[in-house]
Amino acid sequence: GTSLRAALREHARLPPPRARAIVRGVAAAVEDAHQRGLVHRDLKPDNIFLVTGGGASETPKVLDFGIAKSFASDADRGAAHQTRADVRLGTPEYMAPEQMRGDEPHPAWDLWALGVVAFEMLTGEVPFARNPAWVPVGFDTVEVSAAMETAPPRWRSFFRRALAIEPSDRPRSARELADDFDRAIDGVDDVWGT
Repeated sequence: GTSLRAALREHARLPPPRARAIVRGVAAAVEDAHQRGLVHRDLKPDNIFLVTGGGASETPKVLDFGIAKSFASDADRGAAHQTRADVRLGTPEYMAPEQMRGDEPHPAWDLWALGVVAFEMLTGEVPFARNPAWVPVGFDTVEVSAAMETAPPRWRSFFRRALAIEPSDRPRSARELADDFDRAIDGVDDVWGT
């Protein structure tokens, strides 16, 4: 297999059906982590490994839970071996606004990051590449990738929700995000000749 980062270096963008399968697989892993009370905090293409089986299929695996943080209970949050809530760990291009502020860990952080990964798979760049400070402030409030100007309206609607400033405006779960993504790209095999 290979990392999603290596696949993006090789192909720049991925066809929507392949992106759909990757989002679906990553969302399942993230959903499982969230049900166990963990936030990954550094979801990005480098931490997604695409395992190839005997056939042509690939299975995405989420790696590097090294900075994962529990959000399950006050006792877990107070554990001495874990980082403090206000410590900003992660990769800025994939960090939710509230994660950048150092708020308490929340599953919505991973949903934001998965939205950024989905955007990158479809367009070949992160959504806020034109924001030099790497401070994500929401899909509608900064100039996002030029690729979105010609993207199908359903895509823009999906990313508007997945990259909403307020966590409560994002999908409620990784499964819901994957379902929304399925609907957004349904019937779209290729947009830019990927």
